[in-house]
Amino acid sequence: KSEIARVIEDEGCGATVEEGDVHALVGSILAYAEDPSLARRQGDAGRDALIRTHATVHRCASWERLLKNVVGESKAEELSA
Repeated sequence: KSEIARVIEDEGCGATVEEGDVHALVGSILAYAEDPSLARRQGDAGRDALIRTHATVHRCASWERLLKNVVGESKAEELSA
């Protein structure tokens, strides 16, 4: 099982199908078409997982850029060494 499939299943944010399994793919698409609330719940779960796992990384990168602008690039490199 791929890492992406594992995350999707662990987070409950979508459906996975085996490569080449057209029937499973069609079944997944039909399940979303027949139950829009399922698509909404899984979409919300995906967004929540993304925010939970990646928001901190982006905030840290923003702080790093800000600090480099404030103290200067060369001083920031000196301090991080």
